[in-house]
Amino acid sequence: MKKQIVSALLSTSLLLGITAPTYAHPGRTDGNGGHTCRTNCENWGLNYGQYHNHNSGAPTTKPKQGTTVAPKKAEAQPTTVKVTYIRNGSAIRGYVNGKATTINLIGVKLSNNLSQNLAHDFLQRKILNQTVTLEFDKVKYDKQGNLWAYVHVGKNMINQTLVREGYARAVTNSANNKYATTLSKYEKEAATFKKGIWK
Repeated sequence: MKKQIVSALLSTSLLLGITAPTYAHPGRTDGNGGHTCRTNCENWGLNYGQYHNHNSGAPTTKPKQGTTVAPKKAEAQPTTVKVTYIRNGSAIRGYVNGKATTINLIGVKLSNNLSQNLAHDFLQRKILNQTVTLEFDKVKYDKQGNLWAYVHVGKNMINQTLVREGYARAVTNSANNKYATTLSKYEKEAATFKKGIWK
């Protein structure tokens, strides 16, 4: 009788072992029965570089023997906006995520009335009712909640064109300075060739 019970238990164990689904994924385990995920992590509900334990069936924290690799961040998608209004020579308006928003052009300074008029007229001709792409720098919003951005139409950056054509001066911002060197160079060129406000 005992032999029959043992035989039945062994048969059941073998059957369960064969039919039970396997949820493991590639990678050798360490002495703690776990490892750091490096392959197809998202398929297993893990972050890249996350340590987890296969013995417990739940992710655990790896003993402090170094640092883990942070998960890769997805690149931000470009923000496109249809320009609905030219507020002045250095600010435009459009709908961002369904909300009417003022967008200040980074690195652009209107030094006088001539500059204001030249820049305003240029923006009206080139981007009013057009769809533009916004590129952001370190600081995205000003104190009033307006956006700071570099405005692109195709391969042309409007901020740079305003300065290069002498419609505006370059201004350096300590936070948003990705193109500060280029804008300063264009201002010198505009002054040298007596364009716009430099005539």
